[in-house]
Amino acid sequence: PAHLRPEAFDAMLADIERCVGRYHQRGPRARTRVAMAPTTITISLRDGELREAARAARAWGIPLHSHLSETVSYMEHCREKFNRLPVEVAADNEWLGPDVWFAHLVHLSASERRLLANSGTGMAHCPQSNGRLGSGVAPAPALARMGADVMRWQYCSQPPNQNLLFGFGPAREIQRRLLTLWNSVRVSPGHSAV
Repeated sequence: PAHLRPEAFDAMLADIERCVGRYHQRGPRARTRVAMAPTTITISLRDGELREAARAARAWGIPLHSHLSETVSYMEHCREKFNRLPVEVAADNEWLGPDVWFAHLVHLSASERRLLANSGTGMAHCPQSNGRLGSGVAPAPALARMGADVMRWQYCSQPPNQNLLFGFGPAREIQRRLLTLWNSVRVSPGHSAV
């Protein structure tokens, strides 16, 4: 069916440019902003389109956003298809910088963390979503200590005016519970044989 066919890349760019012209507000008090936001950069866009999308977004003065390193299978996909880690693929295609933020970033190598921090790339920390999906615990505190821009974000039914900490409490609780469970599972087998 026509409604299930992927949109052509040129048509997608034209529609984003139209939305930028019509809806994108600039300045610190802007209430409506448009971003270049393919769901997952290494799956939603074909080879060559990634860099072109980043350049178009920067020419229009809009930020870039996508989901990245949410699951182990995502890392495996990038290794198979590109022989690179996800953040390295992003770097190779001009998808790092202070105008970029990625959701999730659960599974990162030390070198990927450095790339994100050194480039000023942002992280939309989604602790509740990661918890519901069983993705793991994102290294948000470590990234923040390295100087990365970590934004707390959550998918929940509460409007932001009722949850001014934007997921900080749930993030801390999920991390506390999962790390306690992980430490228990990791230590128990060694001590139970004693």
